[in-house]
Amino acid sequence: RIAIVNPTHGAQQVRLTLTDDQGEKQAEGTFPAAERMQETLVLPRPSLWSPETPVLYTLRAELMTQGQVTDVICAPVGIREIAFDNEEGFLCNGQKRKMWGVNLHHDGGAVGAAVPPEVWRYRLESLKKLGVNTIRTSHNPMAEEFYDLCDEMGFFVVDEFCDKWQESRMYFDAITDEERLEDLER
Repeated sequence: RIAIVNPTHGAQQVRLTLTDDQGEKQAEGTFPAAERMQETLVLPRPSLWSPETPVLYTLRAELMTQGQVTDVICAPVGIREIAFDNEEGFLCNGQKRKMWGVNLHHDGGAVGAAVPPEVWRYRLESLKKLGVNTIRTSHNPMAEEFYDLCDEMGFFVVDEFCDKWQESRMYFDAITDEERLEDLER
């Protein structure tokens, strides 16, 4: 999903390009821009992401006004099919999986809450050597670099947005359901 703010109210387009880890174009499409949009690119034979083979593509989104690129954003993308089945349990790409995980808070111990990516990489490499394939985050969203490293290194993430939204006897009780949904969509 891509959110676009269009202050000019002019005719704009979004060009989406998906490239593999070698920089080769795998899929592309151009779509009329809207404030909110959801588009589909077809990738005939994707290399699927898994903890053992964490294949990542790069999605490049270009905002174009009158044929000129006016804004660009790139994001890593792992393609996978995730399902929870009553009989089989957790499935990734159609294969039954066990989640071998740990719980991590957002801080890096002695380095505090502003954890350098190198510290996260070291910690995640150590956990990978122990057979961990899943990280549960605690109580708050992590830094974007943490999620990128988990994708790159092959970790499932169970992301705990916050520890309690309703009936917490805290400030969360003052937030309406509509405001909660708006926060989740951002």
